[in-house]
Amino acid sequence: MRTGIILTGTVLLGVLMTQTSCEAIFDDDFSAYSVKLAAPADSIVLADTVVQLSWNAIEATADYQVQLAQPEFDSLSVLLKDTVTRNTMLRVTGLERGRQYQWRVRAIGNSSVSPYTEPRTFAIQNTEP
Repeated sequence: MRTGIILTGTVLLGVLMTQTSCEAIFDDDFSAYSVKLAAPADSIVLADTVVQLSWNAIEATADYQVQLAQPEFDSLSVLLKDTVTRNTMLRVTGLERGRQYQWRVRAIGNSSVSPYTEPRTFAIQNTEP
């Protein structure tokens, strides 16, 4: 009887292990990862009030925390976005003309996070093109 219980437990553990990815069991230390921002470029002035923020994926499967501030994080008056996504891009709408914005991203694992990227700044030009 005892052998049957051990065998059943071993089989169940094996089934669970094959149904669960290693990443769900053993989380990478995300503090060693560095997210790289792709676009828009730093200090750019954009014509459109809709901006697509993008960054490169890290090696591990991760979510990404994206923050958008106005005018910048050091003298924060408004945190416009603080969102988590599995994607490597985020479309931001409703930005105001003549305003400056700053954004940054970090990777999020099950039990750790990467450092935030160095913030990038962009502005929306005053007049419509």
